Amino acid sequence: MKRNLALILLTGSLLQSAHALSPGDVAVIGYNTQGTPDSFTIVTFVDLPAGTVFFVNDNEIATAGGGTFTDLGEGEASFTVKAGQTISAGTVITLPWGAAAVSTTTYDYSSTSGFGLGNNNEEIQIYEAAAITSTTPTTFIFSAEIGSSPSLRPAGLTAGTTFISPTGTASRYKTSGATYTGTSSELLTAIGNIATNWEAVAPANTTDWTFSVGGAPPSNTLTLSVSPASFSEGAANPAGTGTVTRSVVDANPLVVTLTSPDTTEVTVPANVTILASQASATFDVTAVDDSTPDGNQVVTLTASAAASSTGNFAVTVQDDSDTLPSTALQTGDIAFTTFNGDRDAIAFVALDTIPQGEVIYFNDNEWNGSAIGAGGAFNTGEGVVTWTSPLGGVAAGTVVVIDFCDKVTISASIGTVTGTSSLSANDESIYAYQGISSSSPSTFLAFITNHNDGTPDSIANTGLTSGTTAVFLTDSADFADYSGSRSSETAFSGYLPLIGDVATKWTVDVGGDGALVAPASTAFTLFSPGSATVDIAATVATAEANSGTTPLTFAVTRTAATTAFTVDYAVTGGTATSGTDFTALASGTLTFAVSGALSQNITLDVLGDTAIESNETVIITLSNLVQVTGTATLGNATGTITITNDDSVPVTFPASGTI
Repeated sequence: MKRNLALILLTGSLLQSAHALSPGDVAVIGYNTQGTPDSFTIVTFVDLPAGTVFFVNDNEIATAGGGTFTDLGEGEASFTVKAGQTISAGTVITLPWGAAAVSTTTYDYSSTSGFGLGNNNEEIQIYEAAAITSTTPTTFIFSAEIGSSPSLRPAGLTAGTTFISPTGTASRYKTSGATYTGTSSELLTAIGNIATNWEAVAPANTTDWTFSVGGAPPSNTLTLSVSPASFSEGAANPAGTGTVTRSVVDANPLVVTLTSPDTTEVTVPANVTILASQASATFDVTAVDDSTPDGNQVVTLTASAAASSTGNFAVTVQDDSDTLPSTALQTGDIAFTTFNGDRDAIAFVALDTIPQGEVIYFNDNEWNGSAIGAGGAFNTGEGVVTWTSPLGGVAAGTVVVIDFCDKVTISASIGTVTGTSSLSANDESIYAYQGISSSSPSTFLAFITNHNDGTPDSIANTGLTSGTTAVFLTDSADFADYSGSRSSETAFSGYLPLIGDVATKWTVDVGGDGALVAPASTAFTLFSPGSATVDIAATVATAEANSGTTPLTFAVTRTAATTAFTVDYAVTGGTATSGTDFTALASGTLTFAVSGALSQNITLDVLGDTAIESNETVIITLSNLVQVTGTATLGNATGTITITNDDSVPVTFPASGTI
């Protein structure tokens, strides 16, 4: 993706270790997705001594409070303070994104090449990790989610301070009229106030800002604990008791803000007050029961207060053996037959009867590859369309067209449809599934994608299979229609490998305009096998000739092409001698396919000679007819051909005299 970022490094004297940064030590103050190249600027709230290393990337976090990137498929960069150097508080540095490495007197900066920032749809993650290739950081420092970015808040960061959401193709923290002097908390709060303190202007010079980072570190430390630390989601509430303790006890009460990053698993009060002259206060921890089999979940609770360091505690919420509801449909019960990114349309065929009232979700967010109930989830930021089968259901073989998915006028040829999904001519994948909700699948039914550049979107742990239930179109296909047979199979499931054969069974367009191309809606039908009689023809006599070979043909014919079978043949008799009168013929097998040829030939070569002999015969017999489709029976199983003698005794005339 393409973009420019401006990050501010606010440095001070609080950093004790060159390699141990904390959330909020680096803040984003601007970005430009239209630069040449794109760029970003940084400022820290602690001194950065020699050897300090942190990373920057534009990969997504799929769940709020998550600690792992969905992948490292975009860009990553590393920032290192050089030996003998220290970057002071308030230093503003502009760095390129996806361009050549930068080396100054104080730092080295390098990034993977060939990428940029996405216009109003990107994220800037600043973090520490064991290596630039690590998908799970040790510490998230700051995160800016730009515009419609699908990424969510990383673990340990707080919305409005260390996690911000600016918008637009270019934006920056104001260079005047905002806060530039204060403690780290004050500056982070000001930077997090996007509505008031940001403007739609691309960052220019680093000297446009002058930051002064002051204030002593918080003297009070909050400690948070919960007992028990692990409990069932179905436990009687309160499931646990939380205790928040302050290190400095004085005559003033302290209001502590409590936060649970996942209120679908555990909730806490908004705040609790430590009374004057008291060291601690307790509060109830409430488990939230659900019906989703999501496994054990770890939720990190947070306690924060003015002039105090933050306290954290991780509780484990145990799944209480929830099971997924049964669904009427199974994997492969539908299959995609059309993808049209220009028209925003799809079509699918029912390969089994769909009962009335069944709900199928069509989601063009990517699946993260984990198993259902064990972290499996969709990314966010794209669309979901919900289709419901009509009264009376949908018969197997019916093709359903969902048209204009990104419009208010979205429509379905059968059933009802809601939601929107703006399909693209590249990097698009659609998952069809049933489940508890659009975000909680229980059974994946089908998949289609035009993101097929070597690292396609994942179907791991979905039960889908490439070439049958998962269709991988040509990369960046604008629109594609299944163009194979819709009437050749004896079972609807037999169409799955045909639909999965993109190379020979689809019409695919790359780079064209399919906005006016309506999806094909011809229904699929079953082939009905019939019956046939198989005969070998008794052919007419053939002269042997005086030399060379003359072919003799036995025709094996069936009365109908609605069957499939094999039948063996062999020379079984006659007065002619194999190898003398005709070339030896090995026994063999003929294979007849549905809709194939009605007749096949067995050819035998007669050897010519000048010997005077009687007419001779060759007999070929059919046997061992093996049924494949339909019913075939042997009729005339024996064919006889006569090799006629064409030689005679020469007539001798006397040299003279009268006859």
